[in-house]
Amino acid sequence: MNTLINAWNDYWFRPTRLLDLALFRIALVGTQLLVFFPRLRPEISLLSLPAALYVPLPALKVMLLPFGAWGMRPNATIIAVVWALGIIAGVLALLGVLARLSLAVFAWSNSLLLGHLYSYGPLHHPEAVMVIALWIMVLAPSGASMSIVRLRRRIRKAVATMHFVPHGRATDSVPHVSQFALWPLRLVQWLICLIYFSAGISKLHYGGIGWLRASTLRYVLIGDGLTRHATVGLFTASHPALLPALAALSLAFELTFILVMFHPVLTWIYIPLGVLIHFGIFAMQDIRFFQFFVAYVAFAETMRRTWPTVERLLRRLTKRSLARPRQQWTLIYDGFCPLCTRAMVIVDALDITDRLAYIDFERDWEDVVMRAPRLTMESARQAIHVVRPDGDVH
Repeated sequence: MNTLINAWNDYWFRPTRLLDLALFRIALVGTQLLVFFPRLRPEISLLSLPAALYVPLPALKVMLLPFGAWGMRPNATIIAVVWALGIIAGVLALLGVLARLSLAVFAWSNSLLLGHLYSYGPLHHPEAVMVIALWIMVLAPSGASMSIVRLRRRIRKAVATMHFVPHGRATDSVPHVSQFALWPLRLVQWLICLIYFSAGISKLHYGGIGWLRASTLRYVLIGDGLTRHATVGLFTASHPALLPALAALSLAFELTFILVMFHPVLTWIYIPLGVLIHFGIFAMQDIRFFQFFVAYVAFAETMRRTWPTVERLLRRLTKRSLARPRQQWTLIYDGFCPLCTRAMVIVDALDITDRLAYIDFERDWEDVVMRAPRLTMESARQAIHVVRPDGDVH
């Protein structure tokens, strides 16, 4: 039993970089805010439709309770207020300000506006993927890294003590990893897998083997090509010999994508393949599933972790190493200068690949002499210097 519990905890709660979770927060909130957030004018224009067309979803009824009776139809003022709150909360969540609260308000705003849109017609899973992921991030420590609040705290501490500590160091009081940083990424990964798997099962259930026939896909491509003016789809439909292979590829991708959860190294195959497939769907049918590209960022931690395995495999296949020696750039700064110290904290926060090293020449002049022997103390006090991996100093 203990073995199973330990395996379960390791799968969901293995200590993981907070940076991976923060990058997903930025990708998710940023693209939802700038690209996929419901537009105000189309949302309000729905109110001009006949009331008989309005069939509110149960979730929408719950979210509208603070504004009135159960099952009410929102007016233009409510829509505008929810939209404005969503914009403000999205900006704050993107910056990591009051991250949990701002993410909750942003997720609520997205849910209400999309629920209102869905109450007039069919449901679409790409929008739902983003909203579900937002609610998952509300429960996670999403603002613990890449946050304006954390950056300000680090700056104040570094300036007050006149001592800058790079992120991830053992002496850094701010945690670099967390046991709660992995589970939200895992949950989004499973969400994507189940969406693909259910799509594949639906094809087999409703279409059977007939879904793989050239005539089936040809009918779909011609219909979308004429209605959406997708010339690539019409061109593809004119080559029926290709269509069974395309249908089989799509079905196999959807049914087997779940393998990445059991063999993580396969993400290096399925994620690029998924990008190509969705771009192909867009080109041939003008159907946009670009929200999945954002959701794919949840696999970035898995791809980073499995890269050494991929690199070893490619080295065996090509008989050459793809990995280059990890080279660092060194920043030489004045640790007694508040401006320099503040600059180092900001630069370090942006160094997500850990390519920079830092030397406080006031405390470690011997290291400076080893890295940049021609640099004088007077020059070092006049400006921050950077030493390239080849030894050049700027």
